[in-house]
Amino acid sequence: MVWQVLELVAQGMAWETIEEQWNGKISKEMIAEAVRLANRSFMQQMNELTRELAVA
Repeated sequence: MVWQVLELVAQGMAWETIEEQWNGKISKEMIAEAVRLANRSFMQQMNELTRELAVA
């Protein structure tokens, strides 16, 4: 479900529209949390890659 919501956000869909499409099962708060988690994961991967490149 998270990947589907992130895909809709990436496509530029309004968060209100996402809520409507999921019949209220996905709230704006849930969408925001999915975006935060994706950002955190991305930043962790970037930090790991930076460390690996610094060692090489």
